[in-house]
Amino acid sequence: MKDIVVSERTKVESDVIVSSSADVRATLTLTHEGGKATLRFTSLDAIEMAESALHALYYESLLEREMLEQEALLEEAHEFGMNRT
Repeated sequence: MKDIVVSERTKVESDVIVSSSADVRATLTLTHEGGKATLRFTSLDAIEMAESALHALYYESLLEREMLEQEALLEEAHEFGMNRT
């Protein structure tokens, strides 16, 4: 089982099972604010692509959060400067 923590309220778990008949079953479970969605795959490639997409989404959300924080700081600095004059 592998966990990807996206945020405080969002987590992704993946699990891969390979049976003796070389049957591959993989699951990817997304838990967000108490809700849960589970995807089942029969291919390792499919779950690797899904995990890769989730990692990209995670890093994109971090970048967006950082940009919003910078905008808020700039706005605060601007308001502080306006109040001083």
